[in-house]
Amino acid sequence: MTIDLMTGVERTRRGSAKRRVLRALLAIAMIVGAIGATAGTASAAQVCSGAKDANVCLAINGLGNNTFAIHVGIDAYMSGAEAQEFIDDVGDPFTVWIRGWDNGRPGEFLFALPTTLLVASDEFGLGGDFDRAVPGAWLNEDEGPDEVVAVLTLTDTDTNTVVKTYTSPVLTGDWS
Repeated sequence: MTIDLMTGVERTRRGSAKRRVLRALLAIAMIVGAIGATAGTASAAQVCSGAKDANVCLAINGLGNNTFAIHVGIDAYMSGAEAQEFIDDVGDPFTVWIRGWDNGRPGEFLFALPTTLLVASDEFGLGGDFDRAVPGAWLNEDEGPDEVVAVLTLTDTDTNTVVKTYTSPVLTGDWS
């Protein structure tokens, strides 16, 4: 016959410790499950051109609920004074479209992006940011994986003359 020498307090402490460990394990399991469940929406993809005349970047980041943040950025290399001239003109100097990529060239127009920032710099020239949140269906440009590019047109709005067109590298994904 064995005699249990533990007091009621000791039994309660040991039981409480087990419950705390179980709660901690449950919390860890829930966090790992949540991370796994949202991994697709937290995914991000970005490509940049790194060209000599301009660096154009296109990024697509999942926001959840099949909505994606589209970001296009450009540094068009020129003098700071020339860049400031574009900014000082009436109207936006850049028109930005997200387009499908088919047969090695830009295809259908999917949607436009508004200008969110323009800056002039002696170091980087004319810089611009363009952002928009869109449903995944807007990026679905054909069957299977989708290939999209950003096409930016720089226009001298004083003369309504297209100065240059820039294209980002192709970004491929399944956003539908």
